[in-house]
Amino acid sequence: MSRITLICLSTLLISLALVGGACAKLPVGSQEQGQQVAEEFVKMEATFRFDGIQETLKLTSNTSVANGWKYTLEFDSRHSGYGNRTGQILAQVITHHAAVVTVQSGKVTSALMDDKWDMVKGQELHP
Repeated sequence: MSRITLICLSTLLISLALVGGACAKLPVGSQEQGQQVAEEFVKMEATFRFDGIQETLKLTSNTSVANGWKYTLEFDSRHSGYGNRTGQILAQVITHHAAVVTVQSGKVTSALMDDKWDMVKGQELHP
């Protein structure tokens, strides 16, 4: 093959790989993409990072909302309470949590745990 043909074929293959990779990404606002965003948000939140039990994290429901989805993710943690509790005296009891995370246009717009903890602000809700 000529050098020009090899260059053209290489360019074509690289272009196809780039286009294929771009097409493989989930569209913003899709249910699957929103679920990934919600799951990553919960995994990075202080309560889960402090003592969440990884293998208990599961999606239990999802609902379509304006420009996105609302997901309920449940998990267990090794102690009671919310957030980073380093240095606190903690009850060593498995605690079940339900996090309701709303993802709109690919971004978390609301996240509440057990109707008591604002996961976005990292603080308890006040009645």
